[in-house]
Amino acid sequence: MQNVLTAPVPIVVLILARFVRRQRRLLPDEFWPPCETLNYYYMFPALMFSQVAKANLTQFPVRPIRRISQDQIFIAKITIWYTHRQALKSRILLPVATPAISTLFRKPAR
Repeated sequence: MQNVLTAPVPIVVLILARFVRRQRRLLPDEFWPPCETLNYYYMFPALMFSQVAKANLTQFPVRPIRRISQDQIFIAKITIWYTHRQALKSRILLPVATPAISTLFRKPAR
């Protein structure tokens, strides 16, 4: 429980540090957008990748988690297939956007 409570502390400290720096105008405003881009697209993913590479994942039951995820994706596929099949039989057009369908497949993977 302590890890859960202390994990956001560095993020809060960084946000507060940036707020203070912006208020005091220590760096020009033109500095921040490229810095944020660099951090968001390059440094943060590299940090996450390096931390996951060091992590000991032997304690996690990977196979049951993978199986549950695969089952959820399979159920989503069957549901979408059945719904569209019924709609085609009754000649109803379903107003379903591609992002809405892809969400059904992304959610179980998370």
